[in-house]
Amino acid sequence: MTAQFIKDRAIEYGGVNSVHFGIKVLGRFPDKINGFLLGRNEVESCVDRIIEFDDREWGWMACCDVGDGRDRSVISIFKVQGEVGRNRKVQQVKTIEMPSDVIGHVFVNKIIEECIDSKLYPNITVVIDGHGNGKTLANLLQEKRPNVDVKALKWGGRPFLEYEKEMYYNLRAKAHMLVRDAIRAGRLAISRGLHTEKTIEQGSKLPYTMNDLGQYLMMKKEVMRSKENIPSPDIFDTYCFAQLMDYTPANDGYYDYDDVSDVFDEWDDWDDTAA
Repeated sequence: MTAQFIKDRAIEYGGVNSVHFGIKVLGRFPDKINGFLLGRNEVESCVDRIIEFDDREWGWMACCDVGDGRDRSVISIFKVQGEVGRNRKVQQVKTIEMPSDVIGHVFVNKIIEECIDSKLYPNITVVIDGHGNGKTLANLLQEKRPNVDVKALKWGGRPFLEYEKEMYYNLRAKAHMLVRDAIRAGRLAISRGLHTEKTIEQGSKLPYTMNDLGQYLMMKKEVMRSKENIPSPDIFDTYCFAQLMDYTPANDGYYDYDDVSDVFDEWDDWDDTAA
């Protein structure tokens, strides 16, 4: 085992003190890993946090969780910077919660109204939960706005990199661990508003464990609901989506960065609740 190998594994697994570095490099499997992903105080620490964005390009991302008739549909708009992975910065600027029985085309029209036609978020990337009818809604949005970058996310799939396949059971687990790391590293911020308390509540009730293969996995939502009496974390799911997808820089092509601060100054209340 060379020094370079140890250095590379430390980078991949998130440091020499990480659980997976202990398992994969040191051969030390922890006695027990389960419980809630984050404590309430950790999620609360993100509220009103100031994220320092550097001189690198950044972009807008609208992450949309499609309800299934019992859970609400949610749109969260984020300012993001950095590649997918451990160094991404995420600033939530607006969350819109729709009724659980919202019709698909109405939800798509709300995305268009708030995220695209408002002109507040140039080059915004729209990420839609590809589970259930999400793929259909993503296609509908792409048809209506063919110039917008629309991505359908199926986070039940496996990670792409080999070492990530060893660490995470699926993309859902990966996204949650990246959110946890971003919160603890001070790279994620929640803007205070109508949905703040609900976001904190959802973020502090995320059961997770590690299987016999050393992979993180999250409790299935139907099990959370039926056995633990924990509602679906629809809002917090959108924070997880923001960790997995690439974005288009806000100033790519035509936008003037000097106008960005004006956009923030005009928002009196970044949260909004649909009627």
